[in-house]
Amino acid sequence: MSLQQFRGKPVFLNAFATWCPPCKEELPEIVQRYPRYKDKVVFIGIDEQEDAELVKPFVKRFKIPYRVVLDPGPMAESYDITSLPESFFIDKTGVVRAIYRGFMTPDVIEKNLGKVLP
Repeated sequence: MSLQQFRGKPVFLNAFATWCPPCKEELPEIVQRYPRYKDKVVFIGIDEQEDAELVKPFVKRFKIPYRVVLDPGPMAESYDITSLPESFFIDKTGVVRAIYRGFMTPDVIEKNLGKVLP
């Protein structure tokens, strides 16, 4: 997967891991917002350096409806992911408008999604 394929659309990237307590805490809030924003923003979950056999049941348990990809390490390095969860809000021209490291409250999610919406 490449972000180039989403050019012209805002993108919300959320890096997480199945072992991460704050990731588990914020995921329901992200999942809850997906139906409202799915036609305006591309949501992508990025699992950091875990195997598919761990991630598939996790995605099912949290009912994640958007695309989840596995990162064996290059994405974390490219985006300088230093903690989990970590989220990136990218506008339709490919400019990163916000980076949030750590657990996001519902207000923080809404505020940052607003930064990438037209």
